[in-house]
Amino acid sequence: MTPERESALEACAEALKELTILRKIEGKDLGYMPHVGSAWFKRKEAAWTAAMTAIERLDGLK
Repeated sequence: MTPERESALEACAEALKELTILRKIEGKDLGYMPHVGSAWFKRKEAAWTAAMTAIERLDGLK
């Protein structure tokens, strides 16, 4: 496995780990704490972007 491919796989794993953590938080009611809810949505959006970027990078290394 090339170092580039290994790096892309690690980025995918990190992004998926972040999304898993956020998924566990998603079931909680964040309505009473709008500042936490807003931060959560921003964090989730960033995690999705990181995951998609890592997957596209990995796809380009076929």
